[in-house]
Amino acid sequence: MELLLTHSTALEAYRSTGLRALLAKGEVCPDAIPSCLPAPERLSQLRRYLEFYGFCPKVMEALVSGVGSRRRSSSLRTRVCGRPLPTGSIMVIGEGVACVMPEHLAVQMAPLLTKLELQVLLCELLGVYAIVPSISDGMLQRNSPLMAKESIERHIDRLDRIDGIDLVRQALPATVEGLASPMETRLCLRTVLSPCYGGYGMEIDAANRPLDVDAVGKRGSRKVRKPDFVFGALPGSRAKARFVALEYNGNDHLTRERQAEDERRTNEILAYGGIEYQLNKELYDDLEYMDALMRTIADDIGHPCYRMTEERKRKRRALRLALKEELDRIDGVTWGGRKRGDYRKVATEEPLDAVELVPVDAYGV
Repeated sequence: MELLLTHSTALEAYRSTGLRALLAKGEVCPDAIPSCLPAPERLSQLRRYLEFYGFCPKVMEALVSGVGSRRRSSSLRTRVCGRPLPTGSIMVIGEGVACVMPEHLAVQMAPLLTKLELQVLLCELLGVYAIVPSISDGMLQRNSPLMAKESIERHIDRLDRIDGIDLVRQALPATVEGLASPMETRLCLRTVLSPCYGGYGMEIDAANRPLDVDAVGKRGSRKVRKPDFVFGALPGSRAKARFVALEYNGNDHLTRERQAEDERRTNEILAYGGIEYQLNKELYDDLEYMDALMRTIADDIGHPCYRMTEERKRKRRALRLALKEELDRIDGVTWGGRKRGDYRKVATEEPLDAVELVPVDAYGV
């Protein structure tokens, strides 16, 4: 291994369509971190190798172990890691090029991001989509996630003291495996995060996990459905159904054929003992509607509801609005990081109409 892709360049590599087949092999690189960069001529050869697969990052970030090997230019930047990494931290791409594994990438990026940005990134790495701004939909589907919660927990347990470990541990509980789009990630975090962070404090039992149901209208036939979110009824509660399914309907649900299929799915979920609700972008953006929907889902699954003072209600609402707007800003490409203020502080200390909110158009809407 002569060149080890790291940080933002590694993230670009995992999103790259050209490198997908090479990275899918998942061959672990046993080599240690290179002490320095290759010679300029060799580095140009390695760049051309990556360009052959359509991978041309504007700035190449490479990991080295030697402090004296720091480099920074308009097209190249080195990151230094003087500690040895455990086996399984690096993946082979080919031709002398390697990339940090997704589990280690999350640890590397953590100190550069806000907690919410880190949770968004983790949801993508744990999900079945990749953000690709250069294509019309802004994203691609993966056949399987790049990593699992279990694998990243195992990785950070094996790491020596490295910045980012504790940040990943703190961010991981709010993430869900199997999300299929950036909009599902936003909806997930609004749903799962604690009310003191602007969320609804609900637990999602599964995302896009197969359910084997009876195919309505086809006696004896079975159908596999994958609800976006499933909320299980709380044991011992007065739940109204076995579970609640929540579907987010993006632009791909607008065709007549897809709408007919959605209706069939709704009926099959009902026949299976569940309740299904659906959202679109307009309803997602409506805070009052979201508040009412989440209260309804909580009631359906027997989730407890607590009384609050009017002042606490006001503050919680401000936090929910701030979280929603902050998630809209996070596009997964340009990270605001520590430069951006704590949205919770803004929400509780400034009047809502004084907060400058500039939502970014979401992918997957």
